[in-house]
Amino acid sequence: MFFIALLAFVAVSLFAFVVNTRDPELVVHFLNVGQGDAIFVEMPTGHTLLIDGGLSGSETAYIIGSLLPFYERDIDVVIATHLDSDHIGGLISVLSYFDIGTIVVPQRRGDTTVLSSFWYMVDKEQSNVVTGEQGMKIAFGDDIVLEILSPASDGLYFSENQSSIVAKLSYKNDSFLFTGDIDQRIERSLLARTIDVSADVLKVAHHGSASSSLPAFIEAVSPTIAVIQVGKNSYGHPHKDVIYTLKDTTILRNDIHGHISIKSNGNSL
Repeated sequence: MFFIALLAFVAVSLFAFVVNTRDPELVVHFLNVGQGDAIFVEMPTGHTLLIDGGLSGSETAYIIGSLLPFYERDIDVVIATHLDSDHIGGLISVLSYFDIGTIVVPQRRGDTTVLSSFWYMVDKEQSNVVTGEQGMKIAFGDDIVLEILSPASDGLYFSENQSSIVAKLSYKNDSFLFTGDIDQRIERSLLARTIDVSADVLKVAHHGSASSSLPAFIEAVSPTIAVIQVGKNSYGHPHKDVIYTLKDTTILRNDIHGHISIKSNGNSL
């Protein structure tokens, strides 16, 4: 009985230690998953957010597990910005390993083997599934809000990339803009709608493709830091013109810098 009581005391003490050492800052992890997007956010409120999951076979679930306390297997919100395999492939294992509160999916639907597996896991998870549209807001506490800026419900989108969910995460005076794979047509649309896209940190659209990152859009965002989620590829990502457009920002790249984590206390990065 004494041995059992001792084990219980150690377990409770360890649990209390882990809880008390939770980072008081908001941390945005741009996971190094190769040529794909996967962004995991830990919040001082204890909430978690995952935006995309990288390619099938990527270690997204394992990486997230290594970032969280051993006892935590919940993710509050998962967003699939669009349904290309380099964004949702890794979500399949995430959905099988973690309990998800809400899953936000795009308007467009497709029909591929990866998509079939993704929708199967979404149905199996039995989470709250919502379609992400402009104007939707998710509050993670008084000072942390995620707002979806695109797609608009009345918009016309010709591709998966154009229908990407664009979301802005604000924590007090700091903000992060996540752009999926939108192209310049959508960037122009956001500017024409006079939507506030300004942000301290920009996740550069479409892995730095030349089809995105319109100079006027980058000027409107005016980021201090630009993160390019890119791996070894044959597409020429990131394009030299995009790098030039971002010349006045600090550019961070997964293919060069590996795993990238940016912390915010709400007033500085």
